[in-house]
Amino acid sequence: MRDGQPVETSGLVPYNGHNLVHPDFVHGFEMLRGHLAFISESREAVGITLQELDEDEDTIKLFRVHSFKVNGYEEVDGVILQGDKRLQSGDVMDLPCPLVKWVEDVNRYPFADELSALVDHLTTEALSYLDGKIAPSAQLDIFEDEPEEE
Repeated sequence: MRDGQPVETSGLVPYNGHNLVHPDFVHGFEMLRGHLAFISESREAVGITLQELDEDEDTIKLFRVHSFKVNGYEEVDGVILQGDKRLQSGDVMDLPCPLVKWVEDVNRYPFADELSALVDHLTTEALSYLDGKIAPSAQLDIFEDEPEEE
């Protein structure tokens, strides 16, 4: 929904290299990986901070976030992350996460404020994509560096 109105999409997903999502959107999903590890109570997130986990590239690359769902109903206002983790065996384990409420007195997720800001950013990026914000075309970039002929 945008401005209280439903957002219409065509349902068509082009895979021929056009209209790829902007790198800002991809980076936002990468930033959710640490939250996925913490919320799913993965052993890699025990005894360290979110920043320490994000900086450990060997560990953080094991996690991948596929989607998030925002709930906006008073007592259950929050987000649900869905992702996976690559195991040492090479197998992939699904990591569905419970609802993280934005406001909760007891057992509040310690990084809820950061997660909320990131979800807001990703929501804005998704809406910007629908408005036409896409990844720059690498093919057009090769012509920008050539000097103009007189």
